Amino acid sequence: MSELSGVVERLLERSQAIVSKDRQVLTLGVAGCVIRIVSAGPAMLNFVRPAFAHLEPLADDVPADLTVTTWDSRSTGEPYPDLPLVDVGPLATGIVTAPGLLMSYYSVGRAMSVLNRTADQAMFIVDDASILPPWERPSPLRTILSWWFMDRGKLLAHAAAVSTDDGAALLIGPSGSGKSSTALACLAGGMGYLGDDYVLIDLASNEVWSLFGSAKLVADHLMQNPGLMTSDGVIVHEAKAVKHYGWPSTEFPERARLRAPIRALVLPTVTRGPECRLVPSTSARALLALAPSTMFQSPALKETAFGLSTDLVRCFSPFRLELGEGVEQVPTMLSELICQGREKA
Repeated sequence: MSELSGVVERLLERSQAIVSKDRQVLTLGVAGCVIRIVSAGPAMLNFVRPAFAHLEPLADDVPADLTVTTWDSRSTGEPYPDLPLVDVGPLATGIVTAPGLLMSYYSVGRAMSVLNRTADQAMFIVDDASILPPWERPSPLRTILSWWFMDRGKLLAHAAAVSTDDGAALLIGPSGSGKSSTALACLAGGMGYLGDDYVLIDLASNEVWSLFGSAKLVADHLMQNPGLMTSDGVIVHEAKAVKHYGWPSTEFPERARLRAPIRALVLPTVTRGPECRLVPSTSARALLALAPSTMFQSPALKETAFGLSTDLVRCFSPFRLELGEGVEQVPTMLSELICQGREKA
């Protein structure tokens, strides 16, 4: 779209005018950066706020590194932007790029994420937040934040992270590998919790930062272990098991952690064997566990995501965590692994 720059500039001007009628602001500290979310009325802030409730709140006059302007058509009464975008199917994401600009959008359940990479301005505009794909609520603004942080050498990884005072274990693997179950078992076992599905990695310092305070669990697992979290909603996807989501970082604030040095790279795998075991793995398997799903979550910047994933994996000797009987032993196993990683650092 050769005229995307002009379209985005006009859309930002319109969005700022809409927001000015009932301007509401949420300013957060994230990984040493200041993110300001400016909403037209409470609807969109109410949508994104639970996922960020555990992060450091900042005064609204602190200079922002990134400003995200957001509004919805339903609550504001403003027409959804009529842009010449190619329709994509249900659950599919459309991508448009131009120098300095990135856009992703849904045609069904209309929504768009736009980032001006040179101005550090973004927009998240939706027709009706109540009909967005259900995975948006546990990790809102994910695409915008992934793009913006990657431009700064930080990777929004499809991974979980748990910690002790010695540092963190990064849990990597595709959906269904056991990341969430392992992370919440560790939280229940007294470890720190940074996230179960997406965490932010600073490659310069090999630190992991919490971004979303959410967690997602398969319905059967939550039914068997109701103390792991309180469900706040359900994610139904025809190709996957039904999952519940909740907010363990705010439900168990004493366990929430915002950052930690990475000491171990762990690949959870559900084996249903007689015991849980940690066994050495390989960098190739670790990259295969991390990169494809992380790249999928980073449309338009997949090569950058792959490069950052490769750099991360090279820093560690990964382990495979075989999840069998005795999951209650996993927190002790990972705590010891983290301690060993600190001693080697």
